[in-house]
Amino acid sequence: MEISVHDLLYDLKKKQCKDYRLFATKILFLLEIGYTGEDILEMLNSDNYIDEINKHLEIEKQSEVEYNLLQEVGTIYYHNELKISTPPVLINYDINTGELIKVEEEYFLEMKASYCIKDLFNYIKTKNCFYDLDNENTVIGSLKWLLKNYNLEIILYMIDTANDIIQVQNKKRIKIIDIKNYYEEAIEARNRKKSELIINGADKIVPRKRK
Repeated sequence: MEISVHDLLYDLKKKQCKDYRLFATKILFLLEIGYTGEDILEMLNSDNYIDEINKHLEIEKQSEVEYNLLQEVGTIYYHNELKISTPPVLINYDINTGELIKVEEEYFLEMKASYCIKDLFNYIKTKNCFYDLDNENTVIGSLKWLLKNYNLEIILYMIDTANDIIQVQNKKRIKIIDIKNYYEEAIEARNRKKSELIINGADKIVPRKRK
């Protein structure tokens, strides 16, 4: 389930919380120290959500980087894996009139509230350029090493770049750890994407309109 920071703050506002600003700040802090969007949503769905939030503020997280890899709430990311945006246009067929009706949602762009190492592992499994995915512990170990040396977004671009080059050039599959050899190409890919989004005016957060 994709959850943005805006989703969480909207749910908080619906509860007509008297100390909205205070608890919005608390939610952002919990995200910063390693809680996921699903964690916060579970707290907000509780009848005693205020007590739940306050209780978790007192809990010290033991392994933040393993739990939530988005270290800075509010950062704009350019990789699609870290964003929530307008879904593709749908074309529905009206059986009564025989007309094709375009269903298009108003444009929005938000960042995911959290992204965990398990999400990164699942993303890697969608690629065909790796041969060492059978042992999850080994893969997680490789990802932990990469996360100590590169930021999350660059790792995603290294994964994409390695996969594209290996597929196009019909090269042998590689180990996860070897995506570090595609660092320069990943930087170029990220910069191209950033420039493209800036030119198209799609580099700014545009909250989804909520009723």
